[in-house]
Amino acid sequence: MLTTLRIPLFILIFCIAITSLSAQQTVTISNKTFGACETIEASIGNTGERLSVFIAEHELRAGYGGKYERTRGMAAEADNLDDIPKGYTLLLDVDFTRKFKFPIEAKDSVFVTLSNMQLDQRSQQLMQQQMSAQKNKMSAASQEIKTMQQQSKSLEAKAKEIAKQMKAGKISQQEASQKLMALQNQIENMVDNSSVINQHIEEPEDEQNYAINIVDTKLATEANVYSGTLHIIRFNKNEFVAKLYNGQEIVGCLEKRSASSQSEEKKCKSLKSSLFPGLFVLEESNTTMNINVKLKKFEDFRY
Repeated sequence: MLTTLRIPLFILIFCIAITSLSAQQTVTISNKTFGACETIEASIGNTGERLSVFIAEHELRAGYGGKYERTRGMAAEADNLDDIPKGYTLLLDVDFTRKFKFPIEAKDSVFVTLSNMQLDQRSQQLMQQQMSAQKNKMSAASQEIKTMQQQSKSLEAKAKEIAKQMKAGKISQQEASQKLMALQNQIENMVDNSSVINQHIEEPEDEQNYAINIVDTKLATEANVYSGTLHIIRFNKNEFVAKLYNGQEIVGCLEKRSASSQSEEKKCKSLKSSLFPGLFVLEESNTTMNINVKLKKFEDFRY
């Protein structure tokens, strides 16, 4: 009787253990599912405006003392290593541009809708628009400068005439001072109303944004999330839980893959990006993300 009861009990304990392990870590992005991870860490920046999460199946950062580096005794992140462990790495950064409430719990979860790539793209577009507008104003500005030069010469001649009249005793020192003050006001008004002198470059507004980078050493690729809504559900010193909805990612090749052959180099730049003009990529695709992990390391750098 005892033997027949021990088998179901063992199975029950095994199932509980498996369930417990799976509950401690869920990391999936697109079609990539992370296995056991050597590194799961998060931090808060010193101003309290930024959070970072780093998750890696294999710790390959030089100087971090990962298993690979301990056994090889070399900087593991060098891209030319042939026997580098195959696996996934994810780096997630969120810049809130202000101090965010910590810890973040489900009742006050955070949505971030703008990626760092989109923010950079927006900044580039704004700069190009302003440069184009400035170019269109060049002709008008040139004419304005000529007019200002002519006005300046005229005002300078008037000032000399006033000084000459005062020296000859034709006008009093007080009257000369009043006339010179009137000329000074004309000069100040000319400067204040000048579109050339008062030109300025508009800076883009700071907006909270995220950056998500995924390195796949199995396929020697690197993906960056271009768009999507990042939902940070929970973040405290023990865990990080987040999802990405309706995302799009841009995938490129690691240098090692591009340099492996001419055919691979061509393949790695075979597609002109439809998301980020001027960029050639391996592929672009829709993506989602689900992170639910217990942190192995947490650092709070706030003052």
